This record gives sequence, C-alpha cells and structure tokens, in this order.
Amino acid sequence: MPYQTTLIPSTLPTLPSGAIALAECLPENKALVRLDLSSNPGIDIAGVMALSVSIKMNHTLIYLDPNDDELSRLWHEIVSTCTRNAEDSFSSEIARRLQEEFDLEVSRLRADRTYSEFLRLSILECPICSSEYPVDSTFHIDECGHDICWTCAAQYVQTSIETRAFPCLCPCCRAAGDAENPPSVISQNMLLSVLDEEGQRRWLEIERERAITSDPTVRFTNCRNPECGKPTMLGTATEASDLTSVVCPYCYHTWCERCDTDVWHDGTTCEQYQQWREENEQADERTEQTVEEEGYIKCPGPNCGQIIEKDEGCNHMLCSRCGTHFCYICGGFLTQSTVRAEIEAAIHTHYNRDDCQLFPIPDDIYER
Repeated sequence: MPYQTTLIPSTLPTLPSGAIALAECLPENKALVRLDLSSNPGIDIAGVMALSVSIKMNHTLIYLDPNDDELSRLWHEIVSTCTRNAEDSFSSEIARRLQEEFDLEVSRLRADRTYSEFLRLSILECPICSSEYPVDSTFHIDECGHDICWTCAAQYVQTSIETRAFPCLCPCCRAAGDAENPPSVISQNMLLSVLDEEGQRRWLEIERERAITSDPTVRFTNCRNPECGKPTMLGTATEASDLTSVVCPYCYHTWCERCDTDVWHDGTTCEQYQQWREENEQADERTEQTVEEEGYIKCPGPNCGQIIEKDEGCNHMLCSRCGTHFCYICGGFLTQSTVRAEIEAAIHTHYNRDDCQLFPIPDDIYER
C-alpha cells in the first residue's frame, strides 16, 4: 500500500491541542511531502508554534499551505525548513545518481582489470625461444604438461625426422635432465599436427621401420636397392624361411631373399641362379675386400650392417638407418637410446678405455 504524501487535516479543533496532536506525529513521519492547512483557519499562534517545532524535525516535508494570510509571517521559519528539506531531497537525489555512476564506473574498471588479467594469463612464453604467443597457438604435450610455441615444435619435430631420432621426446623434459623422471614421448597425433604432408609421410615411415626392427617375433631385411635401404618385413621365422621374392613397400624394388641377392632372378629358379652366382662370387669378394682395405665399418645395429665411411670428426658414429650409436675404431655397439644422458653415459664408458679414443690422435704428435 503506498504511503500518503499529502495531508489535509480539515477537522482540526480550534483548540491548540488539535494542532499539538498533529505536531506530535510529524517528526516520525517519513512519507509526508505536503501539509495543507488552508482549510483550518482556527489554528492559533500556539498551534502554529507547535507545528513549527515539529516540522523542523521532519526531513521529508517540502510543501506547506498556511491557513491565514495574517499568520503567513509566523510560517516563515516553517517555510525555511520546508525549503531546506527540498534542497536536501534534491541533494540526496544527486548524491544517489552520482553514487550509481561511481558504482558503474567501478564495475567497468573491475571488468577491465579482469579482462586484462585474462589476456595476461592467455599469453604464454615459449621455454625454447622465449617469445610470447597466444594460448590458442600452444603445442601442448599431454604426457608431461609442457607447452611450447607452434614454431619451435615444428622445427624440433623436423630435426627429429632429419636425425631419425625415435621416439620423439619432449624437449623440455630432455633439457631438465631428470634421471628419476624419463622424458615424455610426444604422441603421434601431436607430431603429425605440425608437419606438412611430406613430413608426415617421413615420420610414419620412421615409425614403421622402428616397429619392424624392434619386434623380436618378426623377421625383416633391408631393401636391397642401394638408394633405398629401408627395412622390409618378411614375416615370422617360419614365413621367412620359405620366402623367395620380396618387394620393398617404399621403392618397389624386387629381390630374392632365399638366394640373398640384390635382384630378383626373373625367369630362372633359385637353383639355377645359385649355380650362376657361385661362378661370380669373385665380385662379392671384391666388395668385401674393398670395405676392408678402405677401412669402412659396418653398423653393429641389430639386423642392420649398413656400410659407413667416416671422413672427419670424432670416432663416435650414428647410423642414419637404425639410429645405432657405435665406435668407428672397434665397431663396438654403444646404444640405440635417444635420451641425451644415456648417450653421454655410453660414450663416456666406452672411450674411457685404453684401446679406443673419442678423437683421433694425429700421426705426427710424437714428432713435435
């Protein structure tokens, strides 16, 4: 129910007690805005004085209608009070509006700070190149939680392909060198996401090769095409024993596995080819002789045997075909690991012996 804002007391008694009774309720009234006394000519000076005191204690009354022109002078102070209340009411409205505008501005500032904080948290710093990049351009490694920028990720994966490093380990984990927590392996989906079509083909090729060469239940051989040399699966031991013609899935070169030859003897049986081969074994013997005379080394990796020549540098060698680390002096196997700490440990252990040196000693060192 709305409050009454205008009061017209038309039946006040002529006695001062009537105006006094009205005056007693005015200080506590919080809704009265206008008091009309024009219909009460009987209010005397005593009543006016009582009303004057009570109206001064009221903070909502704005309009006052006196009951007699002769008493207008006596209402002067009351009118002043009403004017004060009007001014206070106007000032309160202005203050309320200013407070609302201030609160709105504070809310906007808080929203701006929240958005700025969001932007700050959405910008990450790459631990490899130290550049800042948006969070939606993150190369995130789920296995360990590390984040690097897309550009560094693409370059790192491309380098892994060029060096045939498998599996591809998190660069941040590798840099940490924590022996108790091995580096995380980057998933295939993440690797392929930063590669173009050619890079994806090459990586899947490396995965297939390592899957073949690391499975003890599968027999494989390397393509006999000297320009290819990729691992080709022959099947289980039983299946491989009866195999003759083999086709490389990469270059489609064909050879006879039973005759252990680089070509397929089309139009002749294996027996006929073997007879012909015995008559031409001198060619193979010359190849082996050349390898021995030139000092070439065959990779000691499992089922590899790639012929490798060193022209300069240290004696620590890395086979590009199977990823085996070995010594060029003795041909000894070091490791097939891609973890830097394990590679360094294998090199340190091997070359601390007296018979092998990591770096070749010049022939004239003792003549100086």
